[in-house]
Amino acid sequence: MQTINSIQNPIKTDYDALHDIYYVIFGNNSSSYEDDAELGFGLIRDMDSDEVVGITCYGYAAKSRRSQLIDMLTGYGITANL
Repeated sequence: MQTINSIQNPIKTDYDALHDIYYVIFGNNSSSYEDDAELGFGLIRDMDSDEVVGITCYGYAAKSRRSQLIDMLTGYGITANL
């Protein structure tokens, strides 16, 4: 298991609103590639070490809204599988 050290490598985020993609970078991604996205998430890996240096979330706004809806319904005692 890989540990993320945010003191040594500050976490950087970026949101592409046009394409609804949220990037979270917690390592040096100057020479990196992305694994195939699975379930709307991709792992950004260092080209040389293959270490995970970030995460890409596709459809971030839709996932965020769905999560908020599930949380609200759960607060009312309703179980939702959306």
